[in-house]
Amino acid sequence: MIGGNGNGSGQGPMPLSSMMGANPYEGIPYRGDQIHVKQDDPQYKQPTIVYDAHVKTFDLSDPKQLEAYEAIMQKIASGKSIMSMEQIIYCKDIKSWRVLVRWGDQFVEASKEDPGARTTW
Repeated sequence: MIGGNGNGSGQGPMPLSSMMGANPYEGIPYRGDQIHVKQDDPQYKQPTIVYDAHVKTFDLSDPKQLEAYEAIMQKIASGKSIMSMEQIIYCKDIKSWRVLVRWGDQFVEASKEDPGARTTW
């Protein structure tokens, strides 16, 4: 089970690695309802990694924007997000840097596809 260890001990979530061998989801936040995953479940029942895409320009002369930019870079460094693009430009008018960043926040979710539920058109 993802999101709880199911033994009532209050010890928190059971690591996916203990259920699935090598853990392809290590460090990626889980969102959604708790699911039960068995190692021998078919691939379509296994959790999937999904992304929330973002694009933002940061003015690094603004302390709040610099802090937000650093937070995103930390999520990328820790593997919770992925960077798709970064463009850094020095702006003479503000005598500082502007950064355009496109990134995706990663999440593990229960698979929504059930091949047995497909309808043929």
